[in-house]
Amino acid sequence: MSDYCYECAQKHLGQPGELNDFSGLASGENKLEVLCEGCGIIWVDSAGRKVLLAEEDRKEIEKQNENALFNPQVSKVQA
Repeated sequence: MSDYCYECAQKHLGQPGELNDFSGLASGENKLEVLCEGCGIIWVDSAGRKVLLAEEDRKEIEKQNENALFNPQVSKVQA
């Protein structure tokens, strides 16, 4: 199944962006790395909108997410 971000849902599927596949996967201010069929590997916010992260923010989130795999008590960093 193909998954689309907010912008690609509108562009490629002609549906409202709010109906994208990544909406609600990230919580609050958290960002999530996903594979969008239109964009490739991107970061999205809780609405499923593509976000650009500074390199140091991206590395910090990846480090926190990696730690969470080994320690479920660690929550995702807010960017």
